[in-house]
Amino acid sequence: MSRSATELFSPVSRAAGRFAAQVAGKRVLLGYSGGVDSHVLLYELTRVASMHRIAIVALHGNHQVLPKSNQWEQHCRQVCQKIGVEFRSHRLPVDFDRAGGREKVLREARYAWFKSVMNSGDVLATAHHLDDQVETVLFRLFRGSGVRGLAGISPVRKWGKGELYRPFRDLWRSDILAFAEHHHLEWVEDESNRDESFDRNFLRERLMPILRSRWPGSPATIARASRHLAATETLLEQIGSEDLGRWHLAADECQFTNFGKIRVSRLMALSPERAANLLRCWGRRADPEAPGSGQLFELLRQLAQSNGAMKARLVWKSVEFRRYRDCLYLLPAQADPMPHVARYWMAEPLLDLPVAGVRLRSRRGVGHGIRASGTNIPAIEVRWYNQKIGLRLARGARTRTLRNLFQERGVPPWERWRLPVLCIDDSVAYVPGIGVAASFAARADEPGIEFLLEER
Repeated sequence: MSRSATELFSPVSRAAGRFAAQVAGKRVLLGYSGGVDSHVLLYELTRVASMHRIAIVALHGNHQVLPKSNQWEQHCRQVCQKIGVEFRSHRLPVDFDRAGGREKVLREARYAWFKSVMNSGDVLATAHHLDDQVETVLFRLFRGSGVRGLAGISPVRKWGKGELYRPFRDLWRSDILAFAEHHHLEWVEDESNRDESFDRNFLRERLMPILRSRWPGSPATIARASRHLAATETLLEQIGSEDLGRWHLAADECQFTNFGKIRVSRLMALSPERAANLLRCWGRRADPEAPGSGQLFELLRQLAQSNGAMKARLVWKSVEFRRYRDCLYLLPAQADPMPHVARYWMAEPLLDLPVAGVRLRSRRGVGHGIRASGTNIPAIEVRWYNQKIGLRLARGARTRTLRNLFQERGVPPWERWRLPVLCIDDSVAYVPGIGVAASFAARADEPGIEFLLEER
């Protein structure tokens, strides 16, 4: 494809070339609506794909909410067939009864599908530009977002099984439109972009013209402010990571998935702002969307007022912070304790216990677990935690309650109800994380059965 020097060094061509060099040798999934922005990105990436060994797949999500939705899908398909790019489309189910505005519901449905077709190491590219950045910053400002939100759209970040890039993030839409007109490209005009019932459209059609009439340079100023905020966010992340590295501890007393713990006394020694920043940084290790500042400051208030017996807790998304004694734990969101029904088990080879989210696997060996000879293995009964249940672990030792044994080992209360209690002849024989009752334990030369606890 022959081009003049002016064309090759246009802002659009330079941005596409930089991106292609960054993702050389990878598969690029391109969010392709057929609008001018994504069409220009597809056009330019196609030009440099072979040079950088890039495999392009155009992804078109059809929300089926507008009269021309199917026509646009067909247009995108024909464009990709003409230029030899793999095209995938998907009819996206949309539930507007869910929480959040229509824009959010449509966006989440689209990105959920993008994520589902992504392989390890893939790159998702979208055609967001500086005008989108300015609108995003204003939109989040009106929502009361913090520094991270007001930093706006990140040019690149980890996402799904790979990375998400916005190659045009530093270009104005006027640059993209001028490029498209110069090359006589054909694209879809989405009339819903004029629908002011969508918040972003209202910002674009009503608010931005007013701001430009009073302050002509306001879009560039807002974009510059977002870069300052992005730098601030980077610094806060560095401080949070350093604090986390200094005070984060492994929660070895836990048997189930967790993200470690921090001593409450350490948190309380920090200023509330620095402690909240540490918690936010830590929380993102488990879920990219950390709790809001209000939630974090409320958690810190509870931690400051509660003693070791009180339970400060903050649940968000699929994870939670929870206190036990002088430590705050980060772990997957825990289900509330549920009543369990006792059941019998033949101890071979696997028992699923879905109510507690665990399974038991038996393994035969010598000198470990419950002795296999002389024990009524078919009569193993699986019961559940009761703090008054007794267990004697060593010969000559006194019987201890499970509550005392768990407390000695520091097992948090939210794990106790998930631990099955194996009983034989109405006596406790084995408890994961605690051990084997002395009267049922296999001696060094005896065949035994070990019980391995796994999360489902």
